[in-house]
Amino acid sequence: MKNIKNILLVVCSFLILVSCSSSSNTESTNPTADLIIGNWKLIGYTDASGVFQSVQDCINVFQKYDANGAFTLTADQCGTTGGFSGTWVKTAVANQYQVTQTNGTVDTAIIIFTENNTKYTSQSANGSTSVFQKQ
Repeated sequence: MKNIKNILLVVCSFLILVSCSSSSNTESTNPTADLIIGNWKLIGYTDASGVFQSVQDCINVFQKYDANGAFTLTADQCGTTGGFSGTWVKTAVANQYQVTQTNGTVDTAIIIFTENNTKYTSQSANGSTSVFQKQ
């Protein structure tokens, strides 16, 4: 149960890194050529002590970034399901992405792509990281 709470914390921290209420930092360019477009699966995270942990087999957290700016997160964490949808945009700040949930919550994250752009790492304000792999 503690692992599920840690994973929920990592996923939430990705989405609640730095809240931003202003849209003045967003780019006006079309996101169709952005590296983040596609389906991504959570494959690991750092725990509270900073040690990298792979996710359990029964945990499936997916993020989908569409070229039209739509965003969806779905999660099945060993039988507990959830998720949300909204929109995304790459901001004018290097490697920064902003997700606006349909409930109005705005979350911002710095994302670093690695391994020939097939993985990305997101770091939260509290220092934890989550790693997603392109599907």
